Amino acid sequence: MTQDKARQQDQEAASVASDPTLNKEAVNEVVDEYETSANSDDEKELDVSTQKELGDVERSLEDSVLGIEDAS
Repeated sequence: MTQDKARQQDQEAASVASDPTLNKEAVNEVVDEYETSANSDDEKELDVSTQKELGDVERSLEDSVLGIEDAS
């Protein structure tokens, strides 16, 4: 019984992962949250390690964009 249940859950997870509508909804949700926080007047102070990590992510994204632009 447990194996059947596990297989069913795996099949459901696979069908959800391959559904482009759900992926688009997830992306839209993240974008909405980002825009809401970007438009917020609340200035939140981040700790140094978080600021460093965000800086690393930002540099990685910039490098990726530059790599894509160079490739085209």
